Amino acid sequence: MSPLDASRSPSERSATISESCQLTPAIRRLRLRLDEPLPFRAGQYLCLRIGRDWEGYFSIASSESDPATLDVLVGAQAAPALLGATVDDRVTLVGPLGELGLDPDGSGHLFLATGAGIAPIWSMLDALKRSPRVVPAVLLYGHRTPEEVPYREELLRLGKEESWFRFVEAHSRVVGGASGGRLTARLPELLPTTPGWTAYVCGRAAMVSEVRELLRSAGVDPRRIRTDLPDDPPRDATPSGRPT
Repeated sequence: MSPLDASRSPSERSATISESCQLTPAIRRLRLRLDEPLPFRAGQYLCLRIGRDWEGYFSIASSESDPATLDVLVGAQAAPALLGATVDDRVTLVGPLGELGLDPDGSGHLFLATGAGIAPIWSMLDALKRSPRVVPAVLLYGHRTPEEVPYREELLRLGKEESWFRFVEAHSRVVGGASGGRLTARLPELLPTTPGWTAYVCGRAAMVSEVRELLRSAGVDPRRIRTDLPDDPPRDATPSGRPT
């Protein structure tokens, strides 16, 4: 059964691309202005259709508080139909889809991401900022160089302004310094020492699978490991819109 079968599709919306912004050399943000609001939960994704011949799946990278304006992140290796999309183009959305979301009972949140996997986490961080319940949160983001980190300045500022949030970078091409090394090398030092934390792993399928196994090997309860991997493909992209 297709993931877009009518029995499984929450709803369909038409939208206009209102903004296209290059966040990093490899990641572009598309802002979509919907004809009708599409309420969603931070962490969920949607199907984006362009014309009749192309569709892809993208995590929502914007705030639950504005369901009439949704952001998605597009990688440099996206399909030509998407790379060619410009401001004022019309698109169709189907969603919201997926079960990824904040654990309401978690005593803390450990976010682990690479590339455009930051998309659902960015939305969840916004939800945490708005929540009256304050619990600690750590984001470990892995990439090659600081210039390739979406929202880097905002994340650094959030870490300085909010005592509950810590932003840790793992840039594989930085030699020495606190941010050197791959995400998997930095992970052990960030594993919670108290029970009740929930881990969220978002990125390419290979990275998600590797990190999930590391967490399990470290004794993290599998029920407290959440990912943005699709539950039942067929798909030509992961939820964050990165080609598989």
